[in-house]
Amino acid sequence: MSVPVIIHLLNRKRTVRLDFSSLRFFRETAVKASRRRKIRHWLLLLVRMLIIAVIAVIFSRPFNNSSPFTILNNPRGAVYCWIDPTMSMEYKTGNVSLWRRARFAVDSLARQIPATADCFLYDHARRKFRNLDKYQAPDEKITRHGRSDFKSMITIFKRDIARRNSVPLLVVFSDFQHPRNSSSERIPDHIHQYLTSGPPGDLPPVVCVLLGERTPKNYSIIQAEISPENPSVCTAKLTATGSPLRNGELVAIAGHTRIGHEIVTVPPGDTIQVDIKLGGENHTSAGKIVLNAPDPFDADNRAYFSLGEQRARRVLILGPTKQSYPLAAAFRALAKETWNPVIVKKPGNVTLNDLDSADLIVLNETSKPTRVLQTLTRGRSLGKKAIIFSPSINTASSSWNNIVFRHLNIQCAPDSSRTGTFPVLPDTLSVTWKGFPEMRNTDIAIYRYCTGISGATLLRMSNDHPLAVAAIDSAGHNWIVLATPLGITDANNICETGFYVPFVDRISRAALAGVQKDTRQWIAGIPRRNPFFGYPSSATIFDAENNLIARWDNQPSVVFSVPGTYRISPSDGAPYRIAVNIDPHETDLTYSKPVIPEAVKQSARVLRAPQFLTFVRDTQQSRSTYILWIMCAVLIAAEMLLWKRS
Repeated sequence: MSVPVIIHLLNRKRTVRLDFSSLRFFRETAVKASRRRKIRHWLLLLVRMLIIAVIAVIFSRPFNNSSPFTILNNPRGAVYCWIDPTMSMEYKTGNVSLWRRARFAVDSLARQIPATADCFLYDHARRKFRNLDKYQAPDEKITRHGRSDFKSMITIFKRDIARRNSVPLLVVFSDFQHPRNSSSERIPDHIHQYLTSGPPGDLPPVVCVLLGERTPKNYSIIQAEISPENPSVCTAKLTATGSPLRNGELVAIAGHTRIGHEIVTVPPGDTIQVDIKLGGENHTSAGKIVLNAPDPFDADNRAYFSLGEQRARRVLILGPTKQSYPLAAAFRALAKETWNPVIVKKPGNVTLNDLDSADLIVLNETSKPTRVLQTLTRGRSLGKKAIIFSPSINTASSSWNNIVFRHLNIQCAPDSSRTGTFPVLPDTLSVTWKGFPEMRNTDIAIYRYCTGISGATLLRMSNDHPLAVAAIDSAGHNWIVLATPLGITDANNICETGFYVPFVDRISRAALAGVQKDTRQWIAGIPRRNPFFGYPSSATIFDAENNLIARWDNQPSVVFSVPGTYRISPSDGAPYRIAVNIDPHETDLTYSKPVIPEAVKQSARVLRAPQFLTFVRDTQQSRSTYILWIMCAVLIAAEMLLWKRS
């Protein structure tokens, strides 16, 4: 402020002293004019000082603390940015992916906030917020397969702002995908959960930037598979969203060899099934289907297929050791590549991990339910399981029998036969009983059993009562319920006949058939139980180029980071191939705005990407700033008038 004063004083007009004999000839108006000039000089000095003061205030970027978003203009502000890393952010608009647009927006934001303010970007690989100056280049890829890390980011965000002396703002960049499948992850739900996680006044302000297209279009292969019965044909399901697919080419590839193709057309909103004939018998055990068509989201234009997991199945037998001995011996008498390992445990010693890791669970004459066993009849804490239930007949009132029958909505009552009854196969041509030499086995005598067992009958007795039925419960477990025990018992002599081993094998395969399709689903980025967990053996994992990528020992869960076909080589068995595909919910490009609760509407904003930087500029250029610019213009005009008149 002293500069204009000094300049003004240095530029004052100097007075020259002249001696006059008399002042009576000077007019009075000349004296008044001299006084007015002095007043204008002081006014000019004041205006110049005000101009400098207003300019200084403008460039100091004043802000109003009453608005939570003026953090963008606060020199002590700290802006925390999170970019959704899920694969749906690979969608391209104008040949630029959504995550790149978000990255460019973060850079623009960092340039607009005050130089003393901090701008942090979440590093998904290191799971921490890093200062943008020290972060990776904008073209370093952010997206990856699997679920987002929004929840863990919020935990780290809260911890970070607690130790910093700054005023925080959280900016979330996402397409806010909201898949129709209710079991899939939904970012808008995570946002709502965060906004309601504490008192409104304690939560830092949040800006949600919507990057998703209003009307996205996408072509995707949602399934590709071949069956052992017909390995020369691959069946693919193709869907079109937003616009029709015209003359798209589906190409089947095994290794680096093209083994089949089809030209397809799909109407918008429709799904079609295409059978692709495969050439080259040596190439059909595993491969991929590729869609060649212009598509803004091409991450789901490849689907991998294989003949499935040809590995041994883990069997867990729960029941008294003596009665369960024939069951264990029957499984061990079969091919080791089919049932291995075979584990026998008493119900009181079983753990939840034992149940979760088993492919087949055999409940043999279990009378008392344990807390762990009851997870089989409650909720969805386990994946879909194949279960064989052999009831306890010798116990007058088995509480476990009652729990299972009530869970499966089965009404039954104990019964007996003096002469004994025997099994009668429905036929010897069905998948379950194919290959049996005869339909009736009179060597077997069943004396005590349960009657009235309802379900899909697999086997009957000669008195027309069901001996084995199949039922699926609300959790998706596939139950094979028997009317009589399977082990050593005086209720029957099944385990003493040649019928026993093939019978156990066939009903076990029938139990697995109901869940087999579900168990061989591998999704990139989603951890799944290690199939060798708890085994005495291990496996080495190779990719399609035969590069060693992992070793599975006794870790509880394993994950594949990218889709593809992989070779699993067990240490004690034959190798087999599996197919790993993109998460199906990532192909469902359905978006939804986060719902802002009424209590936090003052400190939360939902903006589309084009509006975001405008919002930042408007926040920084507040109403008071515009008033200051107007004042500056008025003062400059006044200075020019005063200076001209001077």
